[in-house]
Amino acid sequence: MATDRLRFNLNHISPPAKCDDPEMAEDPGESKVIKQLERTCRRLVSSEKGHGTSETLIKEAKHIAHKFFDLPCKEKDQDQLTPGAGYRGYKKFEKL
Repeated sequence: MATDRLRFNLNHISPPAKCDDPEMAEDPGESKVIKQLERTCRRLVSSEKGHGTSETLIKEAKHIAHKFFDLPCKEKDQDQLTPGAGYRGYKKFEKL
């Protein structure tokens, strides 16, 4: 029986304890994690299983994500990733 193999990446990251620290971007460890996550997002197949988050919350998050990504680029671009925002926001990736 043939099986399809998917590339799956696992990044080891610590809890976002520094997410409100405006100098987080200067921490080499945090910068490395952010770069790993960016690379992962470009090519990752991930799973949402086994984490204890309710199906209702997952569905709501997916619904909100779809609404956000359906917005025009001009609106999404207003929500940029910044150190002051704990690197939460939107960043358009260049095409691979």
